[in-house]
Amino acid sequence: MCYDPPAIVMELCSGKSLAAGLRAAAAAAQMQIKGGSSIDSARSSTCQLLLAHTRIELLRQAASAVMCMHNQAGLLHNDLRAANMLLDRTATGWSLKVADFGLAVELQPGSCSALVRQATNPLWVAPE
Repeated sequence: MCYDPPAIVMELCSGKSLAAGLRAAAAAAQMQIKGGSSIDSARSSTCQLLLAHTRIELLRQAASAVMCMHNQAGLLHNDLRAANMLLDRTATGWSLKVADFGLAVELQPGSCSALVRQATNPLWVAPE
């Protein structure tokens, strides 16, 4: 991370966003079910996104990324959602990267809730 000017440089992720990947996986699974096969027998890598162990691993990676943003970089993302998580297919499974730091702010001790109200995407804020 560079502070002057503020910038975050990321590696290229050739896959889709998590939201797009899950939509594609659901559509592919529906096609397979209509064809008479089950989701568990799916051979396509896209359908593997629907399997519980894959989702748990992606959740672990997302939690690890958030912990790193907070503890090491001192950032609050403020727009964390499936559309802002990028997927990359690796030899061993899926790799998840957090993207779109446009609403990110630097964490200040004791003022986290005020930052959320100021910078969060209004489409994703709880009504209270």
